[in-house]
Amino acid sequence: MIAYELDLEFTYSGGKPSIRKLKKILDKIPYSSNEVAIIGDRVFTDILVGNRLGMYTILVDSVDYYGNKIKKNNFQSIERYIARILTGGFL
Repeated sequence: MIAYELDLEFTYSGGKPSIRKLKKILDKIPYSSNEVAIIGDRVFTDILVGNRLGMYTILVDSVDYYGNKIKKNNFQSIERYIARILTGGFL
């Protein structure tokens, strides 16, 4: 895992998209929100909450248990399509 190799703190149960729960986690670590990245596969949950808190956001493709990209994720496709419309094609 990347976090172990780089000796970085991480959590995989941050309670996203709850801003309140993420703020609790941010209060426990010695970094401000603009020094933290949130990685997620959902635009309107993971990326939106990260942006609202001033975090770096990294949008990734969905993967299965073995780390293989899920080739057809209808919900994610619709979400990204709507996001492109709302952002003028930024995503």
